[in-house]
Amino acid sequence: MSTNNYTWDTFQEWLVNNKKLKENTAGSINSRINRIKEEYTIEYEYIKDGCAELLSDFTYTTEDAKNGIIPNVRINISGSYLKGLRSLKRALILYVEYLDTYTPSTPAPTGTACAFKGSFDDFKNFTGPKWRNKIQAITKTPKKLVTFCECCGKKKILEAAHRNGFERNDLIKKILDDNFLISPDNYEVDLYDFEQKFIDAHKPLADVFFFLCADCHDEYDGKDVTKSNLVEKTVLANRKMKTTP
Repeated sequence: MSTNNYTWDTFQEWLVNNKKLKENTAGSINSRINRIKEEYTIEYEYIKDGCAELLSDFTYTTEDAKNGIIPNVRINISGSYLKGLRSLKRALILYVEYLDTYTPSTPAPTGTACAFKGSFDDFKNFTGPKWRNKIQAITKTPKKLVTFCECCGKKKILEAAHRNGFERNDLIKKILDDNFLISPDNYEVDLYDFEQKFIDAHKPLADVFFFLCADCHDEYDGKDVTKSNLVEKTVLANRKMKTTP
């Protein structure tokens, strides 16, 4: 069972303060999440797809019960599958909402549109720092949730490393070419629209980033292809272990 930077007391406090639940009710929900985490790495599931697959596994209907279908979960349910899984799923939905509060969202644009017109190099030069800062913002919570380097397994300050094939400038170029190209190497860009497309291009985060300590990040981005490939192979193997019963 892994840990994260947000304590259970903090989650329980959030339930009381934001959902206006009584302490004993919040405590029960807290216990259900703790039970789920004994079998699943919720943090990784959240980074992977917002826990969509896990929530799907915890979905169990009256029809399933009538047909004698065994639920696809690794948790031992004593008594009614229907009642037990519903209570666990409700708790998980609340926990996902709690995690969402730590994930920055892009505010809707107000006032006049903000536009750019020019070449790809000019776009990088004038807007590049904004997209680097945006990546820092969207990966801030996942880096805290993962806690341990996905390669060496050490508990260190983590960095978000773009996976090979998903480099920042390559993603920017693809978004520009697919949506804003008006002539060869000439783009007319609604920056609000581009920002949302840029965020969407990094989802799910686990497909685009590895969360690595500085040493492993240096090896992954270094010129030694053998070492870089070994980092990637190790991370993918570690992730597979997390999702294998």
